[in-house]
Amino acid sequence: MRLQILDPETNFSCGSCTKCCDQPWGTLIEHDKAHALDAHDFGAHAQLADKKFYDADKETPEGYYVLAKGEGTRCLFLDTDGLCIIHKEMGPAAKPYPCLKFPYTVTQTQTDDRVSVDYGCPAVQSQQGPKLSEQLDDIRAVVEQDDIAESSDARVKLDPQCDLSLEEAGALYDRLWAIFEAGYMPDMWSRFSASLSLLVGVRRYKQRVTTEGTDATLIELLRTGAQLPDMPDVTDITAYSKPSDASSPARLLFASTVFRDTVPASSSFSMSFWKRLTMFPKLMTLARLNGAYPSRLLGRMIDINEVLAHEVKPELDAAADDLLLRYMRSRIWQRTLMGTRLSIIAGMHQHIHDFGAVIFFARAEAQHCGKDRLDESLIRLGLNRVEFHLASQQRLFDQNLIGWFTNQLQSPTVALQSLRLMSLVPAPVESVTEQE
Repeated sequence: MRLQILDPETNFSCGSCTKCCDQPWGTLIEHDKAHALDAHDFGAHAQLADKKFYDADKETPEGYYVLAKGEGTRCLFLDTDGLCIIHKEMGPAAKPYPCLKFPYTVTQTQTDDRVSVDYGCPAVQSQQGPKLSEQLDDIRAVVEQDDIAESSDARVKLDPQCDLSLEEAGALYDRLWAIFEAGYMPDMWSRFSASLSLLVGVRRYKQRVTTEGTDATLIELLRTGAQLPDMPDVTDITAYSKPSDASSPARLLFASTVFRDTVPASSSFSMSFWKRLTMFPKLMTLARLNGAYPSRLLGRMIDINEVLAHEVKPELDAAADDLLLRYMRSRIWQRTLMGTRLSIIAGMHQHIHDFGAVIFFARAEAQHCGKDRLDESLIRLGLNRVEFHLASQQRLFDQNLIGWFTNQLQSPTVALQSLRLMSLVPAPVESVTEQE
């Protein structure tokens, strides 16, 4: 079995808030566990009488059903006391695997499985409970271990044209992680900008010094925090004078990130070509970043013009900033996106859009409530909506709706433009020079 490594900074203990059991998406349940529900006597729970426990349709993965819903978006098996009926009646092992392992998230790297947590969970946001390192046995009891062979000589994609050895990638991840440590830079936008500058510097270095193995000098430069040759200066991130000034790729990628907020939770993105074409006009409308739409995640109409015009202070509340720093350090440590499904540069760009979505929903709530600063409560709301509903679900651009989406994610220039979309710092009179 592969080594399971636990996020050293993360704490968790379930607070029974039931938010994970009251969500609009479907919960997959394995066939054998679903059939076991049919065979069990739930006579003590009147709310289950004559109810169908699970459903299946042509879009459900093979070997799974979808657990039924009760009232609204509540799981059918969420009891009135906030506890799981399946757990109480049949024991924890009888629950669907997604429920059993929540909020733990696992990333398979080339050498190990990295276990962290979902930052949509209020208990995770509050650092409630002991550190994961103190719960190793409990975590191993619920999180499956993979038996994929280690690959110590694997390469990690920085972008499609450049790859790194595992040692080089490890040093780069550590340097990126340090950028999001407290006190490193004044705000989240500067930190992302510094990350992009570093990634461009590494790419230029690798283009100049071609090697198929491991470059000890690059590793030393990364580990000592030194400036890399030809590494660009960090770009100051300010808002656009108006959202329409942003490039089309940046706006389309942001729109594809928040697109699920505009469609029913039951909508699948495993669609036919024609169904995708019918969704394209809605995507283009959202990408204009103006007008209003009914937000499923906030439960009301959102007027994008009013949200972005609502003035908030350029600095985040200190507690909000600390929460976002912990969130990003966890994602970088875990190698989520980076070096797995996406290249490192594309992964950082997608993190920027997830961060932008958090800020967008926080700003929408601030405008709705008349607040002039994005405080911790607003960032918690934004993180909950993005981590639960967007980041953990299939992205629209995963379907290759437009082939160039992938190329745009690989571009540091477009990533800088994406970073400016939700900047809280007003645009200067003169234009900002961007990295190439």
